[in-house]
Amino acid sequence: MFLALCGLTLGPIQTWSIGRLIGNRGQTNLTRNSCYPALALWIFGLSTAAFTALATVSVALFYWNILAYPLLLPLLSDRFYRQCIAPVRRGQLAIAQGLGLFVAAALVT
Repeated sequence: MFLALCGLTLGPIQTWSIGRLIGNRGQTNLTRNSCYPALALWIFGLSTAAFTALATVSVALFYWNILAYPLLLPLLSDRFYRQCIAPVRRGQLAIAQGLGLFVAAALVT
């Protein structure tokens, strides 16, 4: 449940991009010769694993893992813009934005 809530609050495009980034071992066109992707993925992985383990025995809230995301967001921007610029994908972007607004409204109320 913890991972599902994290994926919903982060957003479908970002969650998919994180999965693709992990599959590529953090390598993007902009950061091939940098240790930044490895650091960002390690912090994300350790934080998410720790809170997932905590969620199995206690209550772990989705926003406790917020420190895992800021380092990944610059790495996701390259993939996000390449994915969503195509005219065919604009409908999917609108759906993702609508889902994000719904989740944000549901979490606030």
